[in-house]
Amino acid sequence: MKLTQRLSLRVRLTLIFLILVSITWAISSFVAWRKTTDNVDELFDTQLMLFARRLSTLDLNEINAPQRMAHTPKKLKHGHIDDDALAFAIFSTDGKMLLHDGDNGQDIPYRYRREGFDNGYLKDDNDLWRFLWLNSADGKYRIVVGQEWDYREDMALAIVAAQLTPWLIALPLMLLILLLLLHRELRPLKKLAQALRFRSPESETLLDGKGVPSEVRPLVEALNQLFSRIHSMMVRERRFTSDAAHELRSPLAALKVQTEVAQLSGDDPLSRDKALTQLHVGDRSRHAAGRSATDVIAPRFTG
Repeated sequence: MKLTQRLSLRVRLTLIFLILVSITWAISSFVAWRKTTDNVDELFDTQLMLFARRLSTLDLNEINAPQRMAHTPKKLKHGHIDDDALAFAIFSTDGKMLLHDGDNGQDIPYRYRREGFDNGYLKDDNDLWRFLWLNSADGKYRIVVGQEWDYREDMALAIVAAQLTPWLIALPLMLLILLLLLHRELRPLKKLAQALRFRSPESETLLDGKGVPSEVRPLVEALNQLFSRIHSMMVRERRFTSDAAHELRSPLAALKVQTEVAQLSGDDPLSRDKALTQLHVGDRSRHAAGRSATDVIAPRFTG
């Protein structure tokens, strides 16, 4: 017997619900992750482009020597700054660093190939970064703005988690509601089973189908029809048994009378022979009636 056949209907429905919810949640999580990462990448790529263009509008000719901006603390009074969120540096065309942000920008290597987006690494670092290279308007400087990929992934993960966590919290509540609904909906079936368990074989009362689900109502109607047929058959059998008993009583009474006549005949051979002849005829009638009753009753109970 399969495992699913040994489980109750309530357990099977609960397992099906959990499987469907888990599959739906997994698919939704995957779709949300892909969509969120695409949106986050588009947003931050746009941010890199706007920041690089803003740097290109500065008067870069005033930069005469490698400089760096003042170091900004990671924790300010009203917020927290992630140094992986954004880094920049400005190079001359021969690869000399002229300006950087004072944090990760100083570790950006000069690997200019063309304007546009590119992936790479900082010096002595294994974390992958997203870089945007842009030339200044006069073509004398190379502006690079970068952002760590892990920062984007962490941001996307936080957004997806914020969207899907309420569903995880609601899942136990949904499961509890499902169990309560199953208990309420299956209660009529439990009452029906109890009615069948304690039903008397001679009971003529039909099963009450009130409150039974529509899927189970045909079964209740079929059982009621079966009980009606069984009751009708039992009535016919009782009537036939009563008639057969009456038919058997008549030959037995005749046999008793003929026996008494034979006993009272004494030395009268004629009366005794007549009584014995009637006794023999009555015995054959009794056997015939008994055999007929057996032939009729036996198939009803063995068939």
